[in-house]
Amino acid sequence: GIFGVLTFVAAAIWLGTKFSLVPSVLMGERATLRGAIARSWALTGGHFWRTFGILLLVAVILGVVSQIVSAPFSLLAPMLSFVLDPNGSGAPVAVVTLIAVNLLGLIIIVVFSAISMVIQSAVGALIYIDLRMRKEGLDLELARYVERAQMGTTDAAADPYLRADRTFSAPLPPASDSA
Repeated sequence: GIFGVLTFVAAAIWLGTKFSLVPSVLMGERATLRGAIARSWALTGGHFWRTFGILLLVAVILGVVSQIVSAPFSLLAPMLSFVLDPNGSGAPVAVVTLIAVNLLGLIIIVVFSAISMVIQSAVGALIYIDLRMRKEGLDLELARYVERAQMGTTDAAADPYLRADRTFSAPLPPASDSA
């Protein structure tokens, strides 16, 4: 049983890391779900440990901060309940205070969870952009796109993020200021 659980956890971590870029590919390249899965698999190929390490580090940091934020409310509610109603008689003031403290803690945890989800999504998008720059030279393509746009020779509909097949040409010469 233990071997099976460890195997399942290792497979879940491996697949989770390999598929972690699917949302970014879906939104950035407007790919189909099957295409996004294949693209995420290809982008993380050769960069598994870097991707896993970044995702794990962000998850650990957000988990620790979440515990730091929620711990005061977890400790404050029972202590406040004991201070306001030491005999446990169910005094209305103690009950209302306990409910208010728990609601405040719940609201803060929900807000922090929403912020955490945004941070985790942004990290996934940054990893996606980083891997595209490392593997496909997206940074060079974006620089060429900006140069063409400044020279007025680019098509406004030609979005450099949408192209998954990269063919590189020589960089454009810098625009001269003497014109």
